[in-house]
Amino acid sequence: MARPEHLLSTASKWERFIDERKRLLGIRSDRELAKRAGIANSTLADIKKGRSRIMLDTAARLAPALEVSLDELAQIDLI
Repeated sequence: MARPEHLLSTASKWERFIDERKRLLGIRSDRELAKRAGIANSTLADIKKGRSRIMLDTAARLAPALEVSLDELAQIDLI
């Protein structure tokens, strides 16, 4: 049974959001997404696992690769 959104950790929210966008866009791997965004694979992994907060410059690269706005990315931490 899925946990309610407000009970998910920020890391879980990031991972879920990124993986869903990858699926919708046909992006097959985190490596492919990182390459499209021009960020290191380790940076993407750290964001998804909650080991680091996403910085504005990274968000500005990741948003177009995921075909979302910066505002949509900002909402992940607020939900």
